Amino acid sequence: DFAVKWSFVRANTALNTNQEWRIQFGSSNNSDDHSAPTDDIAGGYALSSPEKSSWGGIPLSQPLSATLGFSVYASSTNVIATFASANEAGYGDIVVYVWQSNDWLEVGRMPAHNNELLSADTQSYSIPLNGLKAGCSYIFKVVDEAGVEHVVTETVLVRTVKMVGVQMSLDTLAMTFETAANRQYVIMVSSDLVTWTPETVRSPTYIGWSNPSAAPFTAGPGTSTQVLVSLNGRSRAFFKPELAD
Repeated sequence: DFAVKWSFVRANTALNTNQEWRIQFGSSNNSDDHSAPTDDIAGGYALSSPEKSSWGGIPLSQPLSATLGFSVYASSTNVIATFASANEAGYGDIVVYVWQSNDWLEVGRMPAHNNELLSADTQSYSIPLNGLKAGCSYIFKVVDEAGVEHVVTETVLVRTVKMVGVQMSLDTLAMTFETAANRQYVIMVSSDLVTWTPETVRSPTYIGWSNPSAAPFTAGPGTSTQVLVSLNGRSRAFFKPELAD
């Protein structure tokens, strides 16, 4: 396998994203690193060979972010990949892989729907992923519904929900944490950091604070959300926000 950073390609060639490339991999035996290659190591032909098969395939010349918005979160039960696709053109499954032990390992799959296009326009998906850990980084590949491979060129961190701030009054805890719009969250509480249960909170709505509830709530626009937690006379408690969808 060969990997080259986009920054290096842009700085040293005329190549860039949103272009169609044809690439040939060559070697120079018993030579230096700046002489012309003498053999094609991709197809096994000399560079002078008229065989078209000596060329490598046409690679996808745009990063994943140009075609699919991709992120990975740790939810309350597993790790979930979320992404959006546009103008789908095939009928197959959407499959997520990670690079492990020098190979691509399938970790999640969105089955196709009765041999129909999943969506003609932009569509958002959430796919549970297997075997991944929160706080770890991975290299991902997504094979879309048309069989096209989209490889993330940088490692992606499995994000946990980050606390922004905490304010405490006599009987209420105001907790602010990072959120993504329209995602569902739940506040978990524990007295011993071992057993965790959903906590009753009041979350923001368009008309003010919600009624107290332990059910998951949906984050609004913006990058953070504040919820209110009643202390109920507790002398000690541990709280953590988690994705619930």
